[in-house]
Amino acid sequence: GLLAAERASEVDSALAAYKKFIDDFPESRLRADGLIGYAKVLLLAEKAGDARKRFEEAGKLADEKKLFVSYGFEALLGIAGSFSVEKNWPLAIPEYESAMQKAGNALRRARDMEKPILERMRLQAASRLGDAMIAKAESSGRQQDFDQARTFFTGLSGSLGDGDRVQALSKVGEAICVLYEGRTREALLKLAEAKVNHFTNRDEVAKALYYMAKAADKLGHTSQSVEFIKELKESYPNSDWARRAD
Repeated sequence: GLLAAERASEVDSALAAYKKFIDDFPESRLRADGLIGYAKVLLLAEKAGDARKRFEEAGKLADEKKLFVSYGFEALLGIAGSFSVEKNWPLAIPEYESAMQKAGNALRRARDMEKPILERMRLQAASRLGDAMIAKAESSGRQQDFDQARTFFTGLSGSLGDGDRVQALSKVGEAICVLYEGRTREALLKLAEAKVNHFTNRDEVAKALYYMAKAADKLGHTSQSVEFIKELKESYPNSDWARRAD
């Protein structure tokens, strides 16, 4: 309770600071940074609608002032991120699909110094799109939705390259689809393998642990499932997957 209150106080302080900067310095060259930072804190405060407006404002400003392409794309990602992939996947999926497409266009006209940033953002969009597709399949229970998600994951290396984070995203995503095909033991092994082989990719390892717990529970290994959740919460306490496990 006290920790939650402290975090709430920090969020309130950050909101006030960002708002003061935006209001007091409307012509600042750092206004886009301020708007994006403000929007991110609004998301933490669970004010998605307000956050979306600020991300949109930042994106418009980036276009008008011809700022780095990465500003506009970060605003685009923020708009997509204002829709919960878990609960609002019908809205999140088209937003992230659009972000993926626009990322490719942005990379073609980006300055060299921006390209690594945009590549990282494009991968972030791919990760969230994959999460939204899994959420859709979990919601519908239809095999065709899991097949669509699996096709997305298996095709990532062709569109994003063979980097370690791409491989982590692909392997974990494929394993989740295997889990929902009823091949629980195989899925657990695949998730454990991905966790070990791609241990530097925190987001994917947290996701793997979450679904490892689900797989272990399905196999009747309750104590193992509890251990996976414990590791998830202790090692990745601020991840979406730790929150989902509550």
